[in-house]
Amino acid sequence: MAMIMLDVDGFFRKHNLPTWDYSESRAIVEKHGIKRWAHLIELYTAAPGYKALAKSTTSDFIADTYASDTLEHAKERAVAVCQQRHPGHTCKVIEPPEGRDGN
Repeated sequence: MAMIMLDVDGFFRKHNLPTWDYSESRAIVEKHGIKRWAHLIELYTAAPGYKALAKSTTSDFIADTYASDTLEHAKERAVAVCQQRHPGHTCKVIEPPEGRDGN
């Protein structure tokens, strides 16, 4: 789904229509020191619905979730996916940039 959203985004950009701002994904990458995940963050940013990112507190491992029914559910799912992918790690939600609510 996220890959489709990037195609849709490309169409919007080509026709000068409003879409998400690349600077949002760059801000997340820089703020949390997760440069190797920059492409995933772009996919995440383009994804629809309520979404959340979670990051391991002991490494740069991340997990994302999108198309959730609520922001709280998205956050819970992101932490669960992070811990499932990286057993033994403590994972915490990466809050969206100021002014964004994950939707």
